[in-house]
Amino acid sequence: MNSPIGPLVIVGLFSYCIATIFMSMYTTTTLCLLHSLYADVDICNQKSYDQMVGMNRPVEMQSLVGDMSKTQPLIK
Repeated sequence: MNSPIGPLVIVGLFSYCIATIFMSMYTTTTLCLLHSLYADVDICNQKSYDQMVGMNRPVEMQSLVGDMSKTQPLIK
């Protein structure tokens, strides 16, 4: 081989494909957690519960809601 360009392009494309797969899994997980938070807030609004308490919220989101309640109220 006289030029390293060919192998570098192949390794670059392979790395890009693997990184895209892992980032899509991260994105899906993040969106799932946010959708469950918004669904819980909506359920609380429909049943006239306190939005900050939440009945069906993921444990991971409880600290986020606490931080949000200090800065601004959730959408009513």
